[in-house]
Amino acid sequence: MKNIFAARIKRLVSGVAAAAITVSAIPVMPAMAAATEKYPYTLFAASNEEGSITVNSGNFCVNGNVATNGTISSSGNMNINGIKTENAGLDMIYIFDKIDSKYFYGGNVEEHSEDYVLDEMNININEPIEVYGDAALTGNININTALKAFEDITLNGEVKNTNDSVIFSKYGDIVIDSTNVNLNGLVYAPFGSVEVKAMNLNLNNVVIIADSITFDCPSVNANYSSNAADFVGTVSEPLNIPKDEWQYMKDENENGLPDFFEDFDNWEKLADTDGDGLPDSIEEYLGSDPSNTDTDGDGLNDYYEVFGTYTDSTKSDSDGNGVNDGDEDFDDDGLTNLEEFLNNTYPYSNDSDNDGLLDGDEVKNYGTNPLVADTDGDGLEDGDEIILGTDPLVQDTDGDGVIDSKEKFQQSFTHKVKNEDCAVTEVVVDMECTGNINRTTTIESIMGVDYLCSEVVGLVGEPFEIETTSEFDTATLTFFIDKSKLGETEFDNLLFLWYNEEDDEFVELETVLDEENSTASIVTTHFSKYMIVDSLAWFNAWRNALDYRNGEEYSAVDTVITIDLSQSMTYSRISQVVKAAQNYISTMRDGDRIAIVTFNNSAVTRQGLTGDKELLLSALKGLKGTGGTYYNQAVKQTIDAFDMNSSNTKIAIFMSDGEPSDTITTHTLNLISSSGVIFHTVGYGSKFNSLRTLSDAGTGTVYTTTNVDELIEAYEDIYLFSGISTVDNDGDGLYDVFEKNGMTLPNGKVIFTDPFKNDTDGDGLVDGLEVLLKKFDYSRHSYVFELKTDPFASDYSNSGICDYDRVNSTNIYGKSYYVSSLNGDIIDIPVGTVAYGYPNISCGEAFTAKAVDQYFQYRASALIYANGEYWIKVNSGDSYGVWGYIICKEKDFDFLNHLFYSSVTAIEKNEYPNEKYASTTGEACACHRFCDWTTGIDGGCTCFSYDNSIQCEAFAKYVFERVTGKKRGPWTDSIDLSNVDKAREFMRDVPSCSYFRSSSMGHSFIVVSHSEENVTIYHCNFRGYLNVSTPSSCIVQLNTISYEDFSRWFGIICCYTPSIGG
Repeated sequence: MKNIFAARIKRLVSGVAAAAITVSAIPVMPAMAAATEKYPYTLFAASNEEGSITVNSGNFCVNGNVATNGTISSSGNMNINGIKTENAGLDMIYIFDKIDSKYFYGGNVEEHSEDYVLDEMNININEPIEVYGDAALTGNININTALKAFEDITLNGEVKNTNDSVIFSKYGDIVIDSTNVNLNGLVYAPFGSVEVKAMNLNLNNVVIIADSITFDCPSVNANYSSNAADFVGTVSEPLNIPKDEWQYMKDENENGLPDFFEDFDNWEKLADTDGDGLPDSIEEYLGSDPSNTDTDGDGLNDYYEVFGTYTDSTKSDSDGNGVNDGDEDFDDDGLTNLEEFLNNTYPYSNDSDNDGLLDGDEVKNYGTNPLVADTDGDGLEDGDEIILGTDPLVQDTDGDGVIDSKEKFQQSFTHKVKNEDCAVTEVVVDMECTGNINRTTTIESIMGVDYLCSEVVGLVGEPFEIETTSEFDTATLTFFIDKSKLGETEFDNLLFLWYNEEDDEFVELETVLDEENSTASIVTTHFSKYMIVDSLAWFNAWRNALDYRNGEEYSAVDTVITIDLSQSMTYSRISQVVKAAQNYISTMRDGDRIAIVTFNNSAVTRQGLTGDKELLLSALKGLKGTGGTYYNQAVKQTIDAFDMNSSNTKIAIFMSDGEPSDTITTHTLNLISSSGVIFHTVGYGSKFNSLRTLSDAGTGTVYTTTNVDELIEAYEDIYLFSGISTVDNDGDGLYDVFEKNGMTLPNGKVIFTDPFKNDTDGDGLVDGLEVLLKKFDYSRHSYVFELKTDPFASDYSNSGICDYDRVNSTNIYGKSYYVSSLNGDIIDIPVGTVAYGYPNISCGEAFTAKAVDQYFQYRASALIYANGEYWIKVNSGDSYGVWGYIICKEKDFDFLNHLFYSSVTAIEKNEYPNEKYASTTGEACACHRFCDWTTGIDGGCTCFSYDNSIQCEAFAKYVFERVTGKKRGPWTDSIDLSNVDKAREFMRDVPSCSYFRSSSMGHSFIVVSHSEENVTIYHCNFRGYLNVSTPSSCIVQLNTISYEDFSRWFGIICCYTPSIGG
């Protein structure tokens, strides 16, 4: 008997496991009310599936309400003269006892103990028939009372029934397949489907209730039966399904437990006489007493025994060990099973709320709630309060106004190092902190997990990552050292390092050594990644770090630093500029010289070229702002300050905070371009258009800055490549001087890549994508490189994803795009994140975008299609510019259409023969690769620089024709629309799809439509900018603008032409 019960318990528990039953989830049965209302539906299907009521009929007409928990599917016309409700969320109504009490009582019932099959010409059912199995009738069927089967009912032939008749399949389906069907009364299959197939169907007065309903006939007309609805009512009976009837129910997994019982939600529909949570049907199955909550008298509720203690609810001592089930303590928590039941705790978990206290201690010793981890709600769990000595029942134990979770306690946490070969044996954290340090703090070795930390030069033992959720001011971190494993490292040379992940640098910390106790300690205000190194090895690595500005590959540099001292240059701004200049002066090497020039209304050389740092720093003292901002004189003074007979590399750093007071002359630009000086400009603030003009003339870069840090970074960027050989034989973006001499990483390690192989590890990423020049570390006088991935391993992060796929998973518009220098170096640009420009003769500088969410722009100037790839010529719209190409490795028409609207389709179809203009060397049509016109406005590219090339006449003409499908008409004369009223009056006569050229904005646009309030235009996004971070900001845009903006933006219209044809 014991084995049978155990098997049934196992089957029952596993069957309803998906319902996630808890011990306290004893269902409460709703009170049953007397039926006082009619059943409201003509048709009801309880299934929540699509098509739970399916009508394959030309016409479907119902006089009454129709409802389903799923949906209604009809192949023809559907007319419901009542309320149609889909996804109703209604319960099935159960009326088993009501049907039995009316039809199946006394001796006037025809019973069949097995399947019942009857095939006769005429079948008249005048007495109730009850079949314990399937019922199959064939003939002219007339049902004048009730037909009930525990399984399927199948009726074939001509079917009729009277108003009070019932066709009832208790657990199965009802199928009526006949030429002529007349149904009157109740058709009821609560666990199955009702399917009616007929040529002629008449549902005179019916109520059909089933899990699903299907009609397959030419037409369906159903009328609501008031009599049947009265009989059904609205109150569902508690189900009592005897075990001997389970054989008729669906059991898909054939485990002996019907599917209905495996859904724990259905238990609420079952009768539970004793209210113990186990339905009578289940108690019968288990052998317990459905009228007694504790069948075996062990003090435990039958439900609790089944789902809580897993004991036999029919035996008081299930395991026969002489101890009553209620007195057992299965989890040794100090509470008997009966006490667990009374406290709602878990009999197989000694700490139900996982707060660190045994349930028995919480109930009997501390008075805390064993089901709530933080009884007093002060943010500190009960177990932690006991350890820390606070009261778990009082939020502020000491009454000082600070709740216990915010109080700080002096505590210690010790981590034992698992690796027996590690020189560090223990890591200990001591601090005054909130919470229980042993639950809030973790220490883990990151050896082999974090590449940089694992490869730190001079590493002793292993690096560790320390994390805590406790609040603290300072903490003492101590490493215990096994001296026997130090090797050649002297104990006195041990040094703590902290890896600052935000700045990607390793910081030396003041280390306290205690040789007697073999410990090394630091005091810190934060936790991160820490390690101990041999200080001699560490400092020697940086002492010997490569500068690249020394040696035969370095050309000495002459720099002229020119500073704006106009009135707008405040004391604060001048101080910041001076600091940046001082920082630059500190980087000088043997042979380098610097001169200082300042300007306002006039320009003066405050210090000529010299290598004397003291003289240069002295020249930066006492600077004050006054007067105007005259560029022409300042440029001349800057160029004159150079020694043109010297072979040194010549660099100018021209700084200003505003537009010039004078107009930059052609002579000034020629002076820069003919001098051979690399002319960099630094703008402080937001106005830098004129500075760009100067830097373009001198093949330099324009930098925009707003604070001292950005100023220093700008000067630092200029310094990084001054005088260094830019030869890059393999075109991987790393200069040969870096690859040959080695690159120092933040951890002091020097790595070398192959200068004649652009992908050293063959993982598909060129070396320049895996190793990036990060900065010049002034404190160590060393170039520092950033390791994005390992150039010697194809899976740097051990993620299971190769570096190439991982790096290229974040791309512009979901694809992989690259920027290439004119020399063919290809690099990746993750969207809005980091951009790298490869130094070359044309752009001169490399750059890195400074922030993840930086507003980053590209000026796109041409589209090329060559060798199966799309190329977009770009020029950076920010201060870290690169001049090169975006190469679309995949044909992404959506992206390209953002840039060039419809041009991609034309190229793909060879309607636009531009491929001939692209060459393998990277240059073809000097200013615009998209043109195939040869001369003039109507037949050629008239743009003169990358600034205007995207807006050139040829491109605008092409976009106009592609967008409108029309040809341009003749040009008009120039029109002044700078006045709002003039613009509005003029536009009244302008037809839609007219084409304009603006003198003031220098680009073309198409008027799509206009009203008295605004104008809708297609236009090239101003100056051709493309915001990479915001895909919606595209070069060809559709915008609706007010007349005020229209006049302000476009002003003088060179000419316009209305569209013709199309």
